[in-house]
Amino acid sequence: MKTKSELIKEADSIFSQYIRKKSADWRGDAGCYTCCKRFHWKQLQCGHFLKRGNMSTRFDEDNCRVQCASCNVWNEGNYKKYTEKLKRELGDERFNALIERGKKYKQYSNENLSLLIKELKQKNESLQC
Repeated sequence: MKTKSELIKEADSIFSQYIRKKSADWRGDAGCYTCCKRFHWKQLQCGHFLKRGNMSTRFDEDNCRVQCASCNVWNEGNYKKYTEKLKRELGDERFNALIERGKKYKQYSNENLSLLIKELKQKNESLQC
């Protein structure tokens, strides 16, 4: 039986793979959401608009985009560019809904996390990279 922190770590890993792989082309290459430099998906990271500590949007596809380490880590998410681009992409209504989801408290049970992991594994398997 895994602990909650172990399940969250596993879900993070699988979700990150999913976000990176779904942005990749047939060669496995994807562009950083904020600087557009191209890398193989395995060299990229899963960037979060609303920070990862917020469990209500941690695994939210509207919240996450592929980013290079330079933008995500060293540039602290390149937040201004990320925000501008995400707002344009999602539109005002969806962007504002994301902000509202981010204000809500969410706690996952071990059962919820196990189900999420199963769903994410299925999504990953459907991708071609």
